[in-house]
Amino acid sequence: NWQVAPQFSFPDSDQMNDQGLPASEITLAEVLTQLGYKTALYGKWHLGYGAGFHPNQRGFQDFYGFTEAYSLFADSTDPGIVNAMTDEFSDRHIWENARKGACAIMHNTTEVEEKEYLTHVFANKAKSFIRQNKEQPFFLYLPFNAPHTPFQAPKAYYDMFPNEPNHTHRVYKAMIKCLDDAVGEIMQELRKQGLEEETMVWFSSDNGAALYTLSGDNAPLKGGKLSQWEGGIQVPFMMQWKGKVAPGSHLEQPVSLTDVMVTSLAALDLPLPQDRVFDGVNLLPYVLAPDSAAVSAQPSEPPHAALFWKSAFNQAMRSGNFKWMFDASTGTVQLYDLEADMGETENLAGDLPEVQERLKTMYQNWQNQIPEAMWPGIMNHRFEY
Repeated sequence: NWQVAPQFSFPDSDQMNDQGLPASEITLAEVLTQLGYKTALYGKWHLGYGAGFHPNQRGFQDFYGFTEAYSLFADSTDPGIVNAMTDEFSDRHIWENARKGACAIMHNTTEVEEKEYLTHVFANKAKSFIRQNKEQPFFLYLPFNAPHTPFQAPKAYYDMFPNEPNHTHRVYKAMIKCLDDAVGEIMQELRKQGLEEETMVWFSSDNGAALYTLSGDNAPLKGGKLSQWEGGIQVPFMMQWKGKVAPGSHLEQPVSLTDVMVTSLAALDLPLPQDRVFDGVNLLPYVLAPDSAAVSAQPSEPPHAALFWKSAFNQAMRSGNFKWMFDASTGTVQLYDLEADMGETENLAGDLPEVQERLKTMYQNWQNQIPEAMWPGIMNHRFEY
């Protein structure tokens, strides 16, 4: 469950307008725009909607979508749409906001009225962008909002799951199937335009299923969205670069979405900006076919010596097979061997004190190098198992 923390109230509109991806950060779209790429973003932005934060101001020449965390997928009264509302408090807030304010559908900076189901809209926009720019370099960012709440699905997709007795689960499955088809259509468009071997494609989820919506299930992983259990942070992460990345290959060691920018620039033989530290690493030596001219053999060391997470008092890190977790509000320490216990059921902190101290020190050294959070976390999270 989750609720507004008692010591905070919701930020007012002025505060919200000040929140977003800081202008000091460099986006991949900004770098590629300077190189003459055509850039577009179709979908969910959620990196700020005040002055200076809009996608058009962060390197994206064409934007179609919304700038909040959510928006209606379609008109809830449309007979071709099936809705599923939940009792969870944020869901009620989402339905009330509908497409007002930052939830409105925008084409660049102009609000538009969109009647089609958003997953279809974003896929169609993507295919059109590919066709229009097939003769020149392009960068397309497609942050689909499916299967985020509000739960809405086209009836045709809902009807594909007649054996699912739970209405909410059925809508959720329909949303995911629709998303899957949309991704397939985009891949087919690349193939149709003869661009497969010239296009690096990344696909990832941003977090595990949100268990508080009572829709998804991350089993056998523990926890879900908003937690730092594996069910919250371990996600699908796929890459295709036909002719370069060996089909069916699998990288066992954990990687991060921070690797996308570093790897993309490495693929273009471009240096990283030297005025900042990048958390990502170049994955090309790990994913290119061994006989590629760019790599002779896969490195023996993992891409990341360690990965770190921090959200208010929740702290976690992974190094090798071990994962360390610390709740600063209660002083609770947990240590798991993910190779033997991916479900995080056996706390080894008391059994392996040296490992626990080593990971704790690594985390503290990392934390000492990062700035303080720019805004307070206003939500309290309580997880029960």
